[in-house]
Amino acid sequence: MDFRLGDGNAGFYGRAKIAISIRRDRYGFVTCGLMGNSADEAGRMWAPLADEAERVVNSFALDAP
Repeated sequence: MDFRLGDGNAGFYGRAKIAISIRRDRYGFVTCGLMGNSADEAGRMWAPLADEAERVVNSFALDAP
């Protein structure tokens, strides 16, 4: 997911991969992400990390209760 955080005076652009795992009344959340000064910068920084982030996020699951 691409995103922008800002308050009008300053802003950061980012890219992230997230996963949520739900098991009955338990849940977990994992995110791999980064932020840069521009959307292009975030994209360039993300490129070499994309495959590893995908692997980490896709492997995330809570243990069975």
